Amino acid sequence: MHRFHRRRAALGLALGLLALATRRGSGQDDPVIPESELILPTLTVTAPRGPSDPVPAASSVTVVERATLESSQQRNLNRVLRGLPGVNLHRAGSGTTLSSVSVRGVQSGQGQFTLDGIPLYSGVSGAFNLSAWPADALERIEVVRGVTAPRYGGRGAGGVIRLFTRDERESGGFVHLEGGSYGALSSSIGAGAAGDAGRLTVTANDDEVFDGISHADQENGNPERDGYHGRLGAARFALAPAHRFTLDGSLLYKRSRAEIDGPGTLPDGRPGLRDDLTAFGIEETWVAQTQPSVALNRRWNSSLQLGFTRNRVATRVRDTPFGFDNRLLLARWTNDHLLYEGAPGPTGDRATTGSAVSFRWGGEVQQEEGGNQFDRPGLPLHGARTIYTGLTESQAWLGRMSGFAGVRVDHYDDLGMHPTAYGGLAYAATNALTVRASGGNTYRAPAFHELFFIPFSGQPGLEPERSVGADLGIDWSPRPASHLSLTGYYSRLDDLIQLTFAPELPGLFVSENIAEARIWGFEVEGEYRWGSSIDSGFEYTYANSTDLVHDRELRKRPRHQGRIYTDWQTMHAPLSVFIEAVYRGRHFDDDANQLLLEDAVYLNAQASYRVNQNVLFYVRGENLNDDRTPETFSFGVPGAAVFGGVRVELP
Repeated sequence: MHRFHRRRAALGLALGLLALATRRGSGQDDPVIPESELILPTLTVTAPRGPSDPVPAASSVTVVERATLESSQQRNLNRVLRGLPGVNLHRAGSGTTLSSVSVRGVQSGQGQFTLDGIPLYSGVSGAFNLSAWPADALERIEVVRGVTAPRYGGRGAGGVIRLFTRDERESGGFVHLEGGSYGALSSSIGAGAAGDAGRLTVTANDDEVFDGISHADQENGNPERDGYHGRLGAARFALAPAHRFTLDGSLLYKRSRAEIDGPGTLPDGRPGLRDDLTAFGIEETWVAQTQPSVALNRRWNSSLQLGFTRNRVATRVRDTPFGFDNRLLLARWTNDHLLYEGAPGPTGDRATTGSAVSFRWGGEVQQEEGGNQFDRPGLPLHGARTIYTGLTESQAWLGRMSGFAGVRVDHYDDLGMHPTAYGGLAYAATNALTVRASGGNTYRAPAFHELFFIPFSGQPGLEPERSVGADLGIDWSPRPASHLSLTGYYSRLDDLIQLTFAPELPGLFVSENIAEARIWGFEVEGEYRWGSSIDSGFEYTYANSTDLVHDRELRKRPRHQGRIYTDWQTMHAPLSVFIEAVYRGRHFDDDANQLLLEDAVYLNAQASYRVNQNVLFYVRGENLNDDRTPETFSFGVPGAAVFGGVRVELP
């Protein structure tokens, strides 16, 4: 009961601060500050919707641009993604190790995240090391929700999170330093060189946590403090060596080492996570891709993307080493044709924007391999498969109406042929209001670490996952910099693959199939600009996730999640203030619906002061109300923390 009152008080405080900031920033006599001088750390920006691009117009997409990432001063993906519509994120331990991630209630062992179009592997089924992805190394993040994911690789039934490496368009550099609670010290440095013939961007990042919280919940008698070390280097280039020919590519390497804990017996006699003074986990990821493109004529563009990714996990728990190695080679050829283009309408009139029809076709080959370090002739724990893909997609614009439809056919040499189809339609009822719908089906083969990473998550014999779903939404933009979106969605899944709590196993978790599942709900996001000095917004997701065979809630799927925030630029000083409250609803952490984890509220705030055009100082507080409710059973949760930093732009 006391915990409930603390959370209610914390949420009330957040709402009060938001209301106060709104009243102070909305006076009609406030001086006007040019938008170019505003420094507002808004975390999310909805992709512009319009007939110029039918795919985002008809899909549920949230985009976080480079300017937003920079002004927010968020260090990594753990903080950027939390609270976004449809994204369900649960930290395991201190937040510097793995986080369970699902989009619209669906996880993926490979391809739920992509980097520059290349599918990424998770360290453990459905869990990604988001802390190892610094925001300073990224240009843009796109969260594409719904079953239109096959156009991006077909790996996630709920959607896909697309990451793009940093790409500076002007020459210069930056240095970003941050330190704070738990002995945390982070540093990023980067530089870009841009000219008429091309550009190059290089970034490097180092994260250290010298005095972190226990990976295992301290309330269960785990006093050890677990440290973390992470490093990342990335490069992005783009060249235009000849007329109508471009070449771009990227390279990335990241490595993290986290002190972790292992399975044991909790004080109440139940299995759970306990201190392990010598346990650690190491994850390494390599990504390389290049893509030459040529405009064969005004109506035909052809490109060939070649990519490679590798993810290696090595751990030691209870003095026993474990490890898994995943590798992927990819070749993707696409051709875009403009089949028809009508005369454009008057500028700015969405009712008469002209008409056009385009067509995309191509093919893809993937070679995937994965193996457990315990693999041996008597106990094969490895696999390899080749996937041949053909794809077609049509896009059309006709006045207020736009849409797209595509078909993808994947042939697995071990699972046979499986077609998927998707499509969407958008109608601009007025210049401010758009109605959209999309739908399709997906097919996902289990990744090899979901099959063979024993004892951490592997389960040989997993069945492929199939789904069918649709969504319907509206987007309303009554004035510039203000919008409201509402989306309802429904999906039906067969053999849903998920990671489940298994206390009888050495690793405590295992991948499994849910024979029949249903997930439906709705997402709301909105933002409103009060004059020229303040933005307020909110995001809310309702999700009803059911195991239809046993009539139970699916684990780790809260019904309610949301975020409210306000950005305030002071009138007479280069000072900006950001306040947010993030809510995560109660949920079960096991299939039997016996382990109930209560709801949680996190109150965060940040103040930034710009000394001049090139130097900015900030201080940020996280979980200021000190809510320690576990997000995963028997794992620890960071308490209140304060961080300070400086960003310097170099000419």
